Amino acid sequence: MAISIFDRHLLKFIYVLTQQKRLLNSSQASRLLGISDRTARRWLAFLKKQCFDYYLYPDCRSLGLKYFEVLLSDVKNEEICKIIPHSIYVMKGHDLSEYSRPCTILSFWIPQGSEKQFRQFWQEAKKEGLANAKIFEFDPPIEYYAQFHEILTKHGTIRLGKEHDFSLFSEALARNNSTQSFNPLSVPVIFEMFRENWSARLVWLNAKKKLGGAAEQYFSKPFLSDAAKIFLVREEMNALQDSFDKYFSQVRISYAPMIYRRDRIAAVVYFDFEGDIVTLAESAAGKALLLNVRKSGRQQSFYFVTCARGFGEIISGLASAGCSKIRTIIRDIEATDYYNKKRKFVKFPYWELFEPKTRTWKFEYEKYLAELKRLSG
Repeated sequence: MAISIFDRHLLKFIYVLTQQKRLLNSSQASRLLGISDRTARRWLAFLKKQCFDYYLYPDCRSLGLKYFEVLLSDVKNEEICKIIPHSIYVMKGHDLSEYSRPCTILSFWIPQGSEKQFRQFWQEAKKEGLANAKIFEFDPPIEYYAQFHEILTKHGTIRLGKEHDFSLFSEALARNNSTQSFNPLSVPVIFEMFRENWSARLVWLNAKKKLGGAAEQYFSKPFLSDAAKIFLVREEMNALQDSFDKYFSQVRISYAPMIYRRDRIAAVVYFDFEGDIVTLAESAAGKALLLNVRKSGRQQSFYFVTCARGFGEIISGLASAGCSKIRTIIRDIEATDYYNKKRKFVKFPYWELFEPKTRTWKFEYEKYLAELKRLSG
């Protein structure tokens, strides 16, 4: 029997994956859901063809990194977005508070201790007339998911009004991790341990290809065989998932058919709020397919995907809750449509930025500044 992209049982299967604190293989998922291993394998194979991402989202604080967002406007040269290699996400949009002016949102993981230089870089960009930048420093984002099998009809339209349990996501939002001691091997394992290459062998082969001659520096003993290295990678994968709360924020999914549709509205909202962010997030999440929450002391941000009604209810709900300085940016579907074709895994170039011998991250400020000056010509 053919599988429907909005089959209720399939959607429940996807939702259950988000409720775990490790990646599941078909055997583990089948036991959890009370289905056959054959059915779980069939569903995973089907999802893979539909542009389905399933991965562990690292808590960057555990690795000595901090999460920043930069809201750019009046960009004179798009190459400015590529100078600092620590970028993990780019979104094009239109700022409704600025008469729908085009803007770009960049997300970064910046090494602790380099925050001042990062801010200085964007100040210099403004001085050079290359772009205006507003910088936000947030805790690592947490993504809230509605129960997909309850909120979506068989045709994929969003049906609001259902109650959802967001306790797992709120628990993650309240978590306050700090830098952990970690094995250098943890870094390539964390960034390679995704759905399509979650076997230790493929994790190692992908990492080895990127690291080149530097790969040996990630092991305490030199000149080990590939078989020995794969064994150590497998041990590291298990150890990291056993310490999930230390190194990861959550399990994330992205299922293109339910997110990238013409009847969806995707938006980012920046606002000031000093009340209970968990309560506010749960209220907004109940009106969306997914809600990505970034919080700090007073400045907060939501990214959400919903329908027209949900969009209106979320924005009015923020105002009713006492939020101020609300700034809404609508995602430009055409400009970001490449996410239908490219995967949304965290593409962080650890092989260029991490120094395994010192367990530190590079931030080559002078190099980035020189490139900035070159662009300003």
